[in-house]
Amino acid sequence: MATYRKKSALAAHLQISPRTVDLWHSKDYITGYLDETGSLVYNLEEVELAIALSNGRMRDGRKRGKNGVVKPKPIQAVSE
Repeated sequence: MATYRKKSALAAHLQISPRTVDLWHSKDYITGYLDETGSLVYNLEEVELAIALSNGRMRDGRKRGKNGVVKPKPIQAVSE
């Protein structure tokens, strides 16, 4: 199940400014979704993957050590 976060919660999770989330969204690095209340939310797994694949264009504030590695999460099968 996808985890969706509002801008402020996503920024706190990634240790970045909420303005950085706005910038990434405006540059189409990440996709925003409207939830059932009309609030803009972001898929946390998609954002993590975008950061990992961005080749340095997107950086977050979390420390990973000298040789930190970010790997995409495995895709989970959806039961019908």
